Amino acid sequence: MRTRRGLAAAVLLVLLGASLLLVSTAGAWSTGTVGAAPPLPDVAVEAPAPDAVRPLGLVALAGAAALLAVRGRGRQVVGGVLLLTAFAAGAVTGPALEDPRGALPEAADASATARPLLALAGSSLVVTGGALAALHGARWPGPSRRYERAPASGAGRPLPDPGTDAAGAWDALDRGEDPTRDRPSPAS
Repeated sequence: MRTRRGLAAAVLLVLLGASLLLVSTAGAWSTGTVGAAPPLPDVAVEAPAPDAVRPLGLVALAGAAALLAVRGRGRQVVGGVLLLTAFAAGAVTGPALEDPRGALPEAADASATARPLLALAGSSLVVTGGALAALHGARWPGPSRRYERAPASGAGRPLPDPGTDAAGAWDALDRGEDPTRDRPSPAS
């Protein structure tokens, strides 16, 4: 698990799990009917996903991006956060599976849809990806250095010629010259 394959596997697991968590919130988690007074027909009712599932899915999605952005022990910390996120999503999902009537107390009959199962599958994928990151993240190679911030000292940029002033630089630009290019020193 010291290669980029371990990192890629963890990120893909977390992305897939986060996607399942987010998709699961798109519809009703339980459905039922409420009896109306005769001669009116029974009314169908639905209970949406618990409020916490969508934010937890977004946290997992951000965690997948963070796994790519950090290195070393930071990945282990992100893995721990992903584990906590997935356990919280599972804890919120469990009651919806166990007692679909809990969200619809007024319904005469209530049943759970497949969406809580999607959320449970998503949280288990996030647990797996988070555990990989928590256990092996410090050994995975880091992101490329080309995206790191340049040193504050201005290293890599040519120093301005102390003999020129700002007006001289503008005059050089007017002549079509690049005042930032290395120029021969006045002594040569």
